[in-house]
This record gives sequence, C-alpha cells and structure tokens, in this order.
Amino acid sequence: MVNNMMTQTKERNIAAMGGDITAEAIESRSRRWQSEAFTRFIGLEDHRMTVKAATGAGKTYLAVMVMKWWLNLHGKDAKIVFGVPTKDLVVQTADVLRGWRFKFARVCSGYNEAHLNKTVYITTYMSLAKVKKNKHLKGKKILIIGDECHKMGAEKTMSQFNDFQGDACLLLSATPERDDDVDVSTLMNAPVLVDLTLIEGIEQSRRTSDALDYTLHYVMVQPNAVETNQLYEIEEEVRIAYHAAKSAVDKAGGNVANLMSWTNKHLGDAAAATALQSYKYKTMLRKRMENDIEARYDVVKAIMRKHIGDKMACFHETIFGIERLNQMCMDEGIQPRVYHSGMELSVEQAIAYPELNTPQFKKRLADYSKNAKRELQRWKESASDYLLTCKSLKEGMDVPDMDGLIMMTGTNSTRSRIQTIGRVFRGSKHKDIYMLVLDGVSDKGSGDQRAFWRLVQETGIPHSNIKYTTLAMLNAGVASVSSDEENEYLSFSDDADDLVDDDDLIDDDL
Repeated sequence: MVNNMMTQTKERNIAAMGGDITAEAIESRSRRWQSEAFTRFIGLEDHRMTVKAATGAGKTYLAVMVMKWWLNLHGKDAKIVFGVPTKDLVVQTADVLRGWRFKFARVCSGYNEAHLNKTVYITTYMSLAKVKKNKHLKGKKILIIGDECHKMGAEKTMSQFNDFQGDACLLLSATPERDDDVDVSTLMNAPVLVDLTLIEGIEQSRRTSDALDYTLHYVMVQPNAVETNQLYEIEEEVRIAYHAAKSAVDKAGGNVANLMSWTNKHLGDAAAATALQSYKYKTMLRKRMENDIEARYDVVKAIMRKHIGDKMACFHETIFGIERLNQMCMDEGIQPRVYHSGMELSVEQAIAYPELNTPQFKKRLADYSKNAKRELQRWKESASDYLLTCKSLKEGMDVPDMDGLIMMTGTNSTRSRIQTIGRVFRGSKHKDIYMLVLDGVSDKGSGDQRAFWRLVQETGIPHSNIKYTTLAMLNAGVASVSSDEENEYLSFSDDADDLVDDDDLIDDDL
C-alpha cells in the first residue's frame, strides 16, 4: 500500500515537472523526504515554504525539482532568482545547475542587466539589488530560492527583500533560526513546513544502505595555572561590564534581551553607547583568551600527527589563529592549505588583535584573498592534505572525500557549530569530528561545553557516536573512549602526565 502511494506520488511529481525524461530522472533519484517536500510545496496555495534540513541532505536537489516545476508551470513567463550568501556558493550552485541544463546568469561585478535575459539568476544576497533592477524580470512570474537562508536576515540584506519577495519562495537552511531573533521565514512569508534534524536528514538522503559512519570526539582542553587565573579575572570583568551595559541600555530605552546585537547607532545616549562598547570589548578579549589557550594548539598538533595521510580541515575563529596554526604545521614538516577571506579587521578586532593591524599583515590579507580559490581547489583535488580556514567555508563547502574536521575554536552559536560539522557528512567513509572543549573556570561551565551539548541536542547525534579524549590520551596513542567508560577516561586524564614526556606537551615558541 505504501509503495503504491509512493509510486503514485512520484508519477504526479513527474507530471508537475513537465513529464520529460529529465523530470523522470530527477524524481527517480529523489529521496523520500525530497519527494514529500516537493509534493507539499506544489500543493500550497501560495507556494511559499521554508525547509530546515541538514547540510548534505539534498536541499539543492529539492530546489532543482521546484525549479523544473516552476518552468513547466509558467513557461516563457517563468524567472528564478537563486540567492546564496557568498561568491563561492554562486560558483558551486552554477556548477550544479549547469548539469541540469538551466540557462542562468551569474550576478557579479561585471553583470550587465540591460543585455542579460536569462531564465535563472544566481546571485549573492549582497548583489540582489542588481537583479531587482533587471528589466527582463518586469511582469514575469518570479520564484525566489534562498539557500543558507538565515543569511538573508543580516542587517544589510534584510531591507532588499521588503519589496522583492517573488510570486513563490523556497527557503533552504540547516539552521534557518538566527541568534539575533530575526525570523527569516516570517520576513519572506514562508513558514517552516519541513523540519529534519541534521542526522535525520542525512540518513534519509544517503543513497547506500550503509549506516552513517562517524565519531564526534569531545576533546577536553585544560588551561594551565596562569591561564586559569587570567580567565577568572576576565570572567569577572565581563560580568561587571555586562551589568553596567544592561543598566545603561535599559535607561536609554533599549531592549536588553540581546546586548551584542546593539550598535552605537541604535543608541542616542552617550553613556549607554560607552557602556555597551566596554562590554563588547571585554567579551571579545575573553574570547581571545579562550581561543589562544596553549593546549588548543597542542591538541591540534596531536590530532594532525594521528591523521597523517588523511584529508582534514581545521576551523579556527580568527585569522590570527590560522596564522599561528600555519606556522605550527610548517614547524612539524606539514605544508597546509590556507583559506580565508582576507577581509579587513573590524574596529573591535583591531583593538583586540593589535598585532594584526599593521601594514605588513594587511598585505598578507590581500595575498590570502588573491590566492584563496587556488588553495581551496588544490586541497579539494588532493588525496590527503590539511586545510586551515576561518569562517568562510562553514557553509556550502562540498568535499565528500574528506576524512574529518577539527573545530579548534568556535562561537557559542549552535547554528554556526551545526553549519561547521555539516561539512563532513558527505561520502561513505568514516568521519572523525573533533570538537575542542575548554574546561570551565566557573560554576556555569565554559561556552564550549554549553555549545557542545546544545549541538548534540539540536542535531540528534546519539551518545553512542560520542567519544571522549584528552591531549595526554592523543599523545599516548590511546583511543577515545565512550561515555560508559567515563571513569576510565577521567582517571587516565588525571594521571596522564606519568605516561608521556613533558616535551610532547609543550608547544614550540611561536
């Protein structure tokens, strides 16, 4: 009975997409969730929907199904605007759509709207204004597809969608919710009607009967005595600055629910602006201290030694961290690939990282930006290599043959963490995901600890796939242990100094 219903659904879907051989090929290869989501979308009266599904689950494939249907429905009057957050994703999306014979224009700095009449426009959200001006879209039936749609809620992007919402809208993201409480689904009148956890979505989308094979390693990072004292001090300074900023913003009539989302231009009160700036600076300084804990670099070195010959990516929150990692790798005889945007530092970053705010380093940023695509391509083509990157590749990177990744540092944003580990859930080989977790110095624990368990809860990762390890265990070649071996893990951690040479635990002076 179920098989008959699925067959009938597939037949209706093929007819909706035009009934041609391409439509049949698309439907025959679709996973169950994609077919069900497509059926639901075309059955909606207003054709507006947000899909929350894992990176790697096949959201782009669903988009292709919807695009084929839209073109069949409206013929020559059909236009499609495919929005993505970055230039790299414009290129990647173009490669996918080229395989399905779509006639598209890539919207970039050289785009000339006056002479470019295409069926599909692939654009970054920041370039959307160029598409809106295109005379060939006037009076047409417009389908808007937003990939990594949470990026549409950014302050500089949001206003562009106020008068450009299309006749239909399909939004796609593993994490459509934003930390600043901006609701992109409400913004685009496209409710979340498909909601899959990371693991659920990936498992439903796999084309083999093999179980998803991965290990999430909880890697304990412990600060030394000096670092612990420094963290205690900055924790207290942040607490004091927070209460001062909260009080000042409240008096100025501001919303204190999320202080970090406020900027000086939102506040006309000088005292509130000063208190807010102080709080942000203290918070950034604390994050820098946490990111620069010596043990983080020791742990990454040990993981890289363990995975020599594998294809791994290592994510750090800052360019400074990537620079230090690069030097550390070269000292170990490893020549990694380095990829980051090369963007200018923000005012807060320039204050927190004065050593980066120099003419020499700015030139290095420009060189990185110029060579970034080449570095990334060479890593993708390699069988075994290390890639060091910041935030640029957390979303949209597709490298199915990678063996794993290291989240050396990360924000406390669950969305950001989910996007990062989503990079690795492609292909069929075993994947190792290392998430470095700083041991807390306060009763409420560290941001790393809270982020780890929120990630587990939001993604649906079962505890059977979680293993625990420490620097000492990595250096001693001891395998990560499961949660039911917690006592063994803790006792090994406490006595580990007896099992390794001190020299192995001390990083070179970088």
